Amino acid sequence: MTDATTTAPTYMPHNREFERREAKTLVNLILDRGLTISVYDGGDWPLKRSTSSAEVLAAMGSTDSDTLRLRDANGDVVANFVLVYGNSPGDLICDHSANDLAESIWSAWSAAHPID
Repeated sequence: MTDATTTAPTYMPHNREFERREAKTLVNLILDRGLTISVYDGGDWPLKRSTSSAEVLAAMGSTDSDTLRLRDANGDVVANFVLVYGNSPGDLICDHSANDLAESIWSAWSAAHPID
């Protein structure tokens, strides 16, 4: 018999495995660009201006959608990503800011998670 505590996900426990994988890729792509991430769950900001992948992922997935607000080193908002859970693989990102930065992040994410 498998011990549930050893197999349970350490972040986004209510989400499917592919959603966790896709979210982790997105968060890492954002943080690798030197940006901070705030998480809005539709009613509150459970996390503001984090540079920790573990913190961001722990704050995500408690509702059916999250908005990630990205800020640069000056604290200026540079992009937003809207994530909706419960869709098919490759459909996690349902909207993002229309600018070169967001497009580059989306393109890299999309290349990492091609839709079959």
